[in-house]
Amino acid sequence: MEAVNANNLQCCHCNEVAVLTTAWTPKNPGRRFFGCRFYGKPGACRFFRWYDEEIPERSKEVINGLLRRLNKLEREKEAMESKKNPGTVVGKLL
Repeated sequence: MEAVNANNLQCCHCNEVAVLTTAWTPKNPGRRFFGCRFYGKPGACRFFRWYDEEIPERSKEVINGLLRRLNKLEREKEAMESKKNPGTVVGKLL
């Protein structure tokens, strides 16, 4: 699928201006796309169009590796902070 010109407003099948969002999947890390602003809500259309060209495979590997390192460092930082302040809960609650 080809990328789209940023000056060309994209409208979804709901006749609304599509929103520009960034994908953070392993297959498309950091790649931007237009999608329906009502995505995930009842009655939303399934409009999807890439904004960016596909990035080279090596770039995907580098980005994904850096994201893994960043996540690991954030977990280590949280662990160190919780040891420093044992009464403090650090992290995300689900």
